[in-house]
Amino acid sequence: MQASAQEKWRNEEIKLQERLRATQMRLDELQAGKSGDQKMIISPEQRREIENFQTQLADTRRELKEVRKNLRQEIEALGTRLKTANIAAMPALVIIFGIVHGWRRRRRAKG
Repeated sequence: MQASAQEKWRNEEIKLQERLRATQMRLDELQAGKSGDQKMIISPEQRREIENFQTQLADTRRELKEVRKNLRQEIEALGTRLKTANIAAMPALVIIFGIVHGWRRRRRAKG
C-alpha cells in the first residue's frame, strides 16, 4: 500500500523535475547562442525567459512541496489504518477463538 502511494507521488515529482530541467535547458540554449563578448549582456528574450524560469521554479517547488506533503499524509493515514486494524484484530481473534473453543467443548459434552 505504501509503495503504491509512493509510486503515485513519485511520478508527479519526476514530472515536475523534468519541467524544471527543460526550462533550464532553454536558458542554456539562449546563453549558448551568444558570442563571447555578449554573454554578460542579457537580451530581452533572455530576461523574459529568466522571469519565466523563476516563476516556474517557484511554482514547481511549491508543487513539489505539496506532493511530498500529500505523500507523507498518505503514509501517516496508512499507518493509522494499520494500527487500527491491529488493535481491532487481536480482540476479534480472541473472541472468535473463545466462541469456537466453547462450541467444541459443548459438542464434546453432548456427544
